[in-house]
Amino acid sequence: MDRIKFGRALGYGARHAAKTLSQVAQAASAPNPSKAVAGTPPHVPVEVKTEVTSRHIPDVQTVKAASRQAKTSLVTPVVRFSSVVWLQVSGVFFGLVALIMGNAAWRARGGFHAAANSHPAEKLYACIAVSVLFTYFAVSSFVRAARR
Repeated sequence: MDRIKFGRALGYGARHAAKTLSQVAQAASAPNPSKAVAGTPPHVPVEVKTEVTSRHIPDVQTVKAASRQAKTSLVTPVVRFSSVVWLQVSGVFFGLVALIMGNAAWRARGGFHAAANSHPAEKLYACIAVSVLFTYFAVSSFVRAARR
């Protein structure tokens, strides 16, 4: 994931979390609609005190909904980005091991001229096999990171 995609995802998550917190704050500061003054018709607005004497704590469902929305808008992009970085870092380490084993195979290339069951030939074949395996791991790790 490049830094532009990460910046967009992080910005979207931050905006979404701020919007959610704003909605929760507005819901918490709104008057309770179930407390109607007796004798007034429902279409006539009731005068609301401007002085706040006690804090209204939002209900459990509002807090749960806000936390779920914050998780999906803030935590999910960070988790996705960290998994992409993890795949790229592990791909680099796999590539380093493949490079080291390829270098060892190059130094043991004299094993091609030895008998197939001799030690230099077995060392060469093992180095080539490990190098090919770790090259596959490195390439597949970067391909998986590019897909996310």
